[in-house]
Amino acid sequence: MIQLNLGRAAGLLVGLAADRLSGSTRRRFPSTNEVSAKAGGELVQAGGWITAALLCGLATRRLNRGGWVGQVAGTAVATWFVLSGASTRTSDAPTLSRELEVGQLAAARQRLPWLHQKDLTELTTTELAKVAIESIADNTAQAVVAPLLWGAVGGIPGLLGYRAARTLRKGGYPLRDVVSSQLTALLVVTAAPVVGGSAHGAWQAWRRDTVAHPQPSVGRVQAAFAGALETRLGGRTLSPEGIREDPVLGVGRNPDTGHITRAIELSWLVGSLAGLSASVLALAFGRRRHARHCVVHYRDSD
Repeated sequence: MIQLNLGRAAGLLVGLAADRLSGSTRRRFPSTNEVSAKAGGELVQAGGWITAALLCGLATRRLNRGGWVGQVAGTAVATWFVLSGASTRTSDAPTLSRELEVGQLAAARQRLPWLHQKDLTELTTTELAKVAIESIADNTAQAVVAPLLWGAVGGIPGLLGYRAARTLRKGGYPLRDVVSSQLTALLVVTAAPVVGGSAHGAWQAWRRDTVAHPQPSVGRVQAAFAGALETRLGGRTLSPEGIREDPVLGVGRNPDTGHITRAIELSWLVGSLAGLSASVLALAFGRRRHARHCVVHYRDSD
């Protein structure tokens, strides 16, 4: 039992490392919007993830028979597949900053795939930098930290099941987002000094500004990023529905292109710490299950 959870813990780290090494390439898999246009929407994509989770749940039994080596390989592949380049690409940050500095919004848009379906014509460079940092923060929590957390708890089915649930979600922020956003904010506080940021600022913004945001799980992570980078997020913001006014998160001056680079560095470090945390959690679950199994076996022997 302990060996198998050691395999899960190692597999999460190997899968995260593989995603980081391949992160400089373009996206390997289509986005939700692309799938919706080609194959009938989110239900099709989510159905694929659910089917994969069920099949992998069955395959996990066979992997377990192969010992911890099979568990490492299976978990690593599933982790890499679920993350699928979602880790923010640090290699694009300098180029993106230069493009925004000279006003090349069209070129910058191509480096921000989360903005492909949105109108940037009304946004200034400062506002675009703000949207980019907010998206980096959201991506860190939802596409990196959360699947690693669920992989630690549920293994391969947990990884793929979370991905399916995230694809289907239309709105609302249930318990899985509360937990992952809390962990992300905590890791932001921990990692902030490494990128020249403020751990105290991240903590203060997290505790002070989260309650003002209409979506606390989103506001928690964005506030922590804002505090860590000593800048302001929120306010006049671009959303799928258009321009809206959100609560201001953090204190300091407005973000510029340099903040984007630091946000990506912070995201990369937070994702790495999340991988280590997920591995420790997987081992902790393994020891607890092993102890429970020993107690049951001891009682049965009596």
